[in-house]
Amino acid sequence: MLLASRFKRFLASIIDTMLIVVLMIFVTIVIYKLFKIVPPLFYLESINSLVFYFFAFGISTLYYALFESSYLKATPGKKIFGLYVIAVDGNKISFIKAGIRCIALYCIFMICSVFDAYIKHAIYQYFSDEIQYFSDDFWAFFAYAELFIKAFPKFLIINIIWIVPILFTKRRQGTHELITSTMVCRQK
Repeated sequence: MLLASRFKRFLASIIDTMLIVVLMIFVTIVIYKLFKIVPPLFYLESINSLVFYFFAFGISTLYYALFESSYLKATPGKKIFGLYVIAVDGNKISFIKAGIRCIALYCIFMICSVFDAYIKHAIYQYFSDEIQYFSDDFWAFFAYAELFIKAFPKFLIINIIWIVPILFTKRRQGTHELITSTMVCRQK
């Protein structure tokens, strides 16, 4: 078993994210055509944003679980780069294990997102007096860019929860893979 490179895993995740977004748009259109309702993909307000997150969570969990537990052992993004997911004992993972792997990853992201949102909110509150004086969109862009730049290092620190294990574990496993005893390998 050859371990997957960190860079190829990153590129595969970008491709998979794009495919999931396309899939979500397709499912949204189908729901609208069949039921004449607009899923909360296009308007994010209070309860609707919660429904949107469950919608996105369900679609992406099914995407990863179905592909990683299939005979391919990989999502389309991973397959492009010759990567596949297996259990640490070398066997193919089950649909349940692939689902738990995805849920574990999303739990880590949710924890990181909550901390990141708190940090960004605190920074926004700190600069809110300065931002309200920007009437021109050009200057407002720079004010928000400054907020992002100040929040970004904190976001990276928080995301270390799942990045560090990939960098330093023997099998290059992320936290979600350590939890589920899985790993990503590459083909010869």
